[in-house]
Amino acid sequence: MPYQGSLKVNNIELKEVDQSTWRDAVSWVGQNPMLLHGSILDNVTLGNPNVSDTQVNDALLASFSAEFVEKHGLNYQVTDRSGGLSVGQAQRLALARAMVQNGRFWLLDEPTASLDAKSERLVTQGLHASTAGKTTLMVTHQLSQLKDVDTILVMNQGHIEQQGNYDALAKQPGLFQTMLSAHHSAKAQDKGNLDA
Repeated sequence: MPYQGSLKVNNIELKEVDQSTWRDAVSWVGQNPMLLHGSILDNVTLGNPNVSDTQVNDALLASFSAEFVEKHGLNYQVTDRSGGLSVGQAQRLALARAMVQNGRFWLLDEPTASLDAKSERLVTQGLHASTAGKTTLMVTHQLSQLKDVDTILVMNQGHIEQQGNYDALAKQPGLFQTMLSAHHSAKAQDKGNLDA
C-alpha cells in the first residue's frame, strides 16, 4: 500500500504489516459499496466456505437485510454495480458482509450517505451494534452520526482543526460549531417546506 509519511498500526508501520492479516482485521463499509457479480450469499461471505449458515442469517438479521433477502433468496444474482438492488439494500448487504468478517478495526466511509431515512436509520442501528467495543474510524459529513463517537477530528484542507467529543465541540467556537449551526438552519427550513 503506497503512502507517504508514517502510518502505524499497533506501533508497526503499515507497509510492514502482512496485507492478508491486515485485510482480515478490517471490516469496511463504504458510501458506494462494491458488490460482486454473483449471488447475495457470495456477496455476504465473499466466497468464504467456512462461513456458517448461522453466521449468514445472524448478519442478515442484524443488518436489516433479511426483509429483502427473504423476497429475493440467497441465490439472487446481483451485478458488480449492485444491479437489481436499491442503494439502501446494497449498503445493508455491505454491512452484513462486514459483520460476517467481524474485524477488530471498522473503517466507515460515509456509511449512510445517499440513503433514504428508513435505510439510514437501519444501517446506523446495525453499525452501532456491530462496532460496540471495537476500534472504529468513520469519515462523514453527517454530524448526527457523531453524537456517540468518543473523539471527533475536524479536518479542514487536510489539517486537523479541532478535536473533542460532540458536546464539547458543539460549545466550542470553530468549524464544527459553524457546520452544526448550518445543519440546524437547513433542518429548520426543511420543516417549513411542505415539499421537503
